[in-house]
Amino acid sequence: KGVVEGILRICGVSGWSATSADSAQWSDGLVYSLGKKTLGRVGVVNAAFNKTFDVKNDVLYAELNWETIMNVLPSQAIQYKAPEKYPAVRRDLSLMLDKQVRFADIEKTAFESERKLLRQVGLFDVYEGKNLDAGKKSYAVSFILQDASKTMTDQQVDTAMERIRKALDEKLGAKVRG
Repeated sequence: KGVVEGILRICGVSGWSATSADSAQWSDGLVYSLGKKTLGRVGVVNAAFNKTFDVKNDVLYAELNWETIMNVLPSQAIQYKAPEKYPAVRRDLSLMLDKQVRFADIEKTAFESERKLLRQVGLFDVYEGKNLDAGKKSYAVSFILQDASKTMTDQQVDTAMERIRKALDEKLGAKVRG
């Protein structure tokens, strides 16, 4: 359900409705429509149908009617961006912070300190508990760096990461965990 609805949103289809529907082959289903046009269906394949093929686990079903979806899309110029020519570099930091510091604060501070090379900041772990000082938490954060004009050297990446680390320390009191 979430994937199909996400695809419809990404495609720019709006105003659709989802109604419950079942058939001989599937149950717990939804039919996605725009007016009288069917955009797609989702559901769970019936156990009896699965048994015919000796399938013991639940099977989810999704069908999209691409021809209909393409016909209901608003006319708009297709925009694209060519893939980057030069590779991106990922660096991870484990940061010890006060509990009240939010990931959004980390992200904002990182982008303010490295505007040229920083492309993305991601959070992949948060830890609160034993082995940490009271009132502290640990964030594991990834930083994606890329130069659109050339391949970066290790020194450029290290300099950018040091600038980010220093800003996080000065503005948020973040300490890098070893």
